[in-house]
Amino acid sequence: MKRDELLLWLNDRLGKSVHVSVVVERDDLDVTVLETDGKLRFWRQDIHAPVHLAREDLSGCYQVGIATIDVGHLGRARARKHPDLPQVDLDLADGVRLVIVERV
Repeated sequence: MKRDELLLWLNDRLGKSVHVSVVVERDDLDVTVLETDGKLRFWRQDIHAPVHLAREDLSGCYQVGIATIDVGHLGRARARKHPDLPQVDLDLADGVRLVIVERV
């Protein structure tokens, strides 16, 4: 999945409930080290957005719950399709991925 496809996938889910987690693959286990739930919003819709995100040239900055997510600068992203849940996995590093699942 290319960056533009990822941004379109996310933008199609604006205002919808999502679950976001950071997962570390360790041996044969997937360990969730961070997770949050909430409505997917652009960071500009949040009055508490960090000041360093207050630039108009940024794209890919989202807010979910109390977490701010910047996916605009990630080089690799792959989509993983599930039968019942739309989900995107973003490779952050070897064995570390950001998982975004739309709640349906």
